[in-house]
Parts: sequence; structure tokens; C-alpha cells
Amino acid sequence: MTIKQIPQAIVPASVSSMTLLSTTTLSGLSTTITNISQAYTNLRILITNPFVSAATTLQISFDIDDTTGVQLRQGGGTAAIASAGLITAANQTTVSTATRVAYVLDVYDYTSITNAKVYTLFGKTSASNAIFAVGTYERTSAVTQLVLANNNGTSTFSGGTVRIYGVN
Repeated sequence: MTIKQIPQAIVPASVSSMTLLSTTTLSGLSTTITNISQAYTNLRILITNPFVSAATTLQISFDIDDTTGVQLRQGGGTAAIASAGLITAANQTTVSTATRVAYVLDVYDYTSITNAKVYTLFGKTSASNAIFAVGTYERTSAVTQLVLANNNGTSTFSGGTVRIYGVN
């Protein structure tokens, strides 16, 4: 059988492009990235080697005041929970360069002021744990910043990189 034409269902209508918006080094008790460009449809956030001083749970929030009045719903592996506006990646152990911990967080329709923002998070939280989570960030404002912290209040970041990409 010879195929003379590729079925239209297989051909994408358009190809997405990614643009690097910022690169930030993690340091201190928390790292806040502000003024995220609103010129794209989706965000892809890569978090690599978040070195911490002691075992902890990585917490990610989209706005500094997320702890009140925000619904963040999440389902996924047992290491993934969401409460008080925080995406958490449990079982983050003290990380060295050999551990190679990394996360990918995709946030869809992040500039919407009416729709919930769907997100997916996946990655490796330690030498023996992985995470996959899907959820919604139900706030009627655009995502303009990202806050990364550790849940125990004492573990500090001593390295690691956050890269934020705009995706169309």
C-alpha cells in the first residue's frame, strides 16, 4: 500500500516555540522570580540541582500571597500534595552534584484572568524518588512571579538553577 497523503490528524496545525525568559540561581531560604513576561501562552519551568542544606520538601508557589484564598488542586503520586496555594515535591533530600535532582513544571494559559491554570509537574526528587502531579491553580489573575522555598524554614538553597521559558 502506498500512502499518497499524510492524514491531517497527524500534521500539527503549528509548531510551538520556546523562548528563554530568565535564568536564576537558587540561594537562601527562598528565591523569588518576579516580572514574568505576559507575552506567551504557556510557561515551562526547569529546576535543576536545587542544592539544599538539609532534607526538606520543595515548595513552589506562583504568587507571594498564595497562602490565603487560593485553590490549588493537585493529584498525582504520593509525594505530591497541594495546599494553601503551594505545589510541593516531598522527599527532597540533601542534594549533591551526584544526585542530579530536576523538575519540569508546565503552566498552561498562565496569563488568563478568568480561567484556572492547569499545570503538570514531574521530576526526580532524590536518588530514589520521583514525582508526577497534575493540578489547577484557580486564581483570577495572571501568573507574574514564582517563589521557591523549603518547607522546614531552615534549609537553605546553596545552588541550583531555575530556567523559565515562554511557550507559544
